[in-house]
Amino acid sequence: MNKYIPARIVYIIGIAILILILFSFGYFLGQKGKTQSGQTEVTISPQDLGAGEIGEILIKDEASGEEEPLVSSTMPPVIFSTTGVILDIESNGIAIRGSGTNFADNFPRDLTVIFTAETKTFNKNQSVSWKGEIGLSKLEKGMEVLVEGYSNIRGKAGFEVKTVNILQ
Repeated sequence: MNKYIPARIVYIIGIAILILILFSFGYFLGQKGKTQSGQTEVTISPQDLGAGEIGEILIKDEASGEEEPLVSSTMPPVIFSTTGVILDIESNGIAIRGSGTNFADNFPRDLTVIFTAETKTFNKNQSVSWKGEIGLSKLEKGMEVLVEGYSNIRGKAGFEVKTVNILQ
């Protein structure tokens, strides 16, 4: 028999105990940030994510007493796209009558959609696209479009557009 076996066993057991202690320490530190239900509380408001104030529905937070914008399954804190009908075509963008889906009160509003050099406009079946302000020449008053902003457009009546999809 080899006389070093007991030393190796002690070494392996020592490392296993050290690993167990480190995992236990990490587990208990992770539990410190959790609520009684076991879920971490994270509160994100639409303003934290760059949303505007127009049409917001405010609800009173029972814990703090402050009024905060409504966040629900139908009104998330972040919205990147909405639909609308083109009212006017300008030199650097379009005016649309938005459906209101990017506003908490869901009321339709006139939106100013500004084109950039990177804006992509797609035809009805998305088989062709045009980049930049060239896409403006492919649009007509009365067309229904889906517009997607570069950032959160919740509550915004004007924004730079990343993509424009012609729906009808």
